Amino acid sequence: MSLKSRTISGVSWSALARYLSQGIQLGLAVLLMRLLSPEAYGLLAMAMVLIGFADALKGMGLKSALVQKHDPTPRQTSTVFWFVLLFSTCLTALFVGAAPYAAEFFGEPNLTGIVQWLSLLFVLGTVGIVPRSGLEKEMRFYALAKVDVASVAMSGIVATTMAFTGWGVWSLVAQRLVQVTSKNVLVWGYSTWRPGAQFSFTAAKELIQYGGNLTGFNMVNRLARAGDDLLIGKFMAAGSLGIYNRAYRLMMLPIKKVIRAVSDVLFPALSAIKDDEERVRRIFLRTIRAISFLTFPMMMGLIVVADVFVLALLGSKWESAIPIIRILCVASLVQTLANPTGWIYRSQGRTNWMFRWGLVGSTTLLGAIILGVYLGSIESVALCYTVANVLILYPVLTIPGWLIDMSFMDVMRAVCGNFAAALTMAGGVYALGLSIPAVWPSWIVLALQVGVGMGLYWGIAHVCNLSAYGELLEIGKERWNALRKSRAAT
Repeated sequence: MSLKSRTISGVSWSALARYLSQGIQLGLAVLLMRLLSPEAYGLLAMAMVLIGFADALKGMGLKSALVQKHDPTPRQTSTVFWFVLLFSTCLTALFVGAAPYAAEFFGEPNLTGIVQWLSLLFVLGTVGIVPRSGLEKEMRFYALAKVDVASVAMSGIVATTMAFTGWGVWSLVAQRLVQVTSKNVLVWGYSTWRPGAQFSFTAAKELIQYGGNLTGFNMVNRLARAGDDLLIGKFMAAGSLGIYNRAYRLMMLPIKKVIRAVSDVLFPALSAIKDDEERVRRIFLRTIRAISFLTFPMMMGLIVVADVFVLALLGSKWESAIPIIRILCVASLVQTLANPTGWIYRSQGRTNWMFRWGLVGSTTLLGAIILGVYLGSIESVALCYTVANVLILYPVLTIPGWLIDMSFMDVMRAVCGNFAAALTMAGGVYALGLSIPAVWPSWIVLALQVGVGMGLYWGIAHVCNLSAYGELLEIGKERWNALRKSRAAT
């Protein structure tokens, strides 16, 4: 099978898994948010600030290093496995001991046990790194699709049951532990790789150097991404942090899922053709066009329907999240274009560039968050963070573009049609909202606006013959024909 066919097949299976898991996660998020209080989510967010910093360290960027390297030896893969397992075990022990100090920092005594249990994620998360990288390198995305959907479903059942029976924040802790554990059990079941009793730092030196720069970027990036939770948790109430954190996570959920679905497949594909600069650039621009075709209407539509979305699905106790969601949706439009640039750095083996830019970009974002906290509200934090994202978009796209001869305007031209279509759709949905009587129930208004928005966006894409629309239809036809041929052969 050609690289193109394997990539299309991989994207199809990966996207299917992401959409299924996204649908399950969104449904679970809505259900759990109706069952739990903002304070419960605030406690979890405080714990995940600390866990997240160490989580960026646990894999040392070595999964990407294994995928990027064409032919890692058995000695190298075994060394990576034992190295990250030992390192993550040390992290777990460190955080178990440091948990009381974290609780004291935030002024929340209940945080001690939460941090200690969540620190198990370090070890649980690393045991599947090497076998999963092997499945990705082999482009066995059908197997990974089943792994991801099953783990989300199993963890969701556990979390929902616990929330119904009054476990509060512990249902959210269990959800994360069960999801990671079940995912790794399934990955090991599908993988034929097993670690050998061998360790050679010299053999894995190249991989560790690559992963070290990527880890450095992940750390500084995590500082910027989690700085808002850290500072809001320290200087504001747990309920305020819960509202901000859930608004951010809901806004990012579709973005992360769509980008991750493509990333798992595209990174191995780009790594395989890394020396063909023109081909890498062409594939990247087509991909960013396809991603924005899917995410732009989601975010612009959510800006318009945020009020009825929150009231219909989450309830009035989350009403304070409405302006936060609207502001952060603008940031998500920017991040749709910014986040995938990591594929360029990693596939071209230039994680050193990625780390250096990460220092600059993350410092800018962190400064904006500090300003927002100083101004004294979660709305100001969201606004400052969004403005900073817009201001750094040009260098975010331009610097990695130098590696594949891609300019900022190349990206803008690739997505401008999708942006105009999404903006027109959002305008139509907004006009519809103004004409609906105020006495109608929120869920009816939401269903009507979403349905009309989807139909309107499809109509615009079809009539205007948007490039991404045609490309996605082509991919869909190829997959359908492939499935028909495989069924006929059996």
